[in-house]
Amino acid sequence: MSKAYRLTSQTGETSSIAHMISTGTGTSIVRFAFPEVLFIHVSHIELTGDDGCIITIGELFSQATTVDFDEDGCGAECEKPYTAYEQKKDTWEMT
Repeated sequence: MSKAYRLTSQTGETSSIAHMISTGTGTSIVRFAFPEVLFIHVSHIELTGDDGCIITIGELFSQATTVDFDEDGCGAECEKPYTAYEQKKDTWEMT
């Protein structure tokens, strides 16, 4: 199952800020459509999910098992392979 998240203030916007993929085994992968360096500055911003739920970027990060940040401008729904996300999340949780 996958869910896209958009800025709450941008109703009608089609591009996602984050994309979550739930594997069904209790794990979830979140890909953010911005570089990692911006995370601390935008973690309080609210997003609205496809199902209408409202969550902050920081809360979405906390719920994810693994995360990825868009370092190359590909976007949240990019088809690049997922790699080394758990390491990135562990790094952020230690700071």
